[in-house]
Amino acid sequence: DFLKASDLKSAALTLPRLILAKGPMKEPDLVKNFYIISIICGFFAILTTLLMNSTIDFITITIVSGFLGLITVFLLYKYPRIRGIVVLMVILIVIGYIYLVAIDLFIIPIDFIDIDIFGLIIPTNILISLIIVIPGLLLWYYITIKYFWSEINKMKK
Repeated sequence: DFLKASDLKSAALTLPRLILAKGPMKEPDLVKNFYIISIICGFFAILTTLLMNSTIDFITITIVSGFLGLITVFLLYKYPRIRGIVVLMVILIVIGYIYLVAIDLFIIPIDFIDIDIFGLIIPTNILISLIIVIPGLLLWYYITIKYFWSEINKMKK
């Protein structure tokens, strides 16, 4: 029995649906793709943690990034169905990192007056940062939807 992605517009956009957008597959193969995506997400978590400490040890970040990058390339070669999803995740990480660096450089240093709501003090620069990030996340969701439907349309042809 093969599983396939639903082509209904009202169906939820889920990871299995994204993987199955390239065509039907058996459940054990789908599970293997989930495992590989989980491993690659673990690599991204390690890299993100290292990037938070990027000012401390740049050499370590470079070596670990190269090593994990090579493993990721090998896994993507072996499991081609998840390439598009992983590329979208890499783009999200890179743009998110650029977003955070820009916010750190341009928004956080500005000394705004904090907002006091019933004794709860909210830093205005943090609030502005959240307002700036939300459109980026909406754009990311839109790009993911477009990717999914382009894969579904390729499958139908």
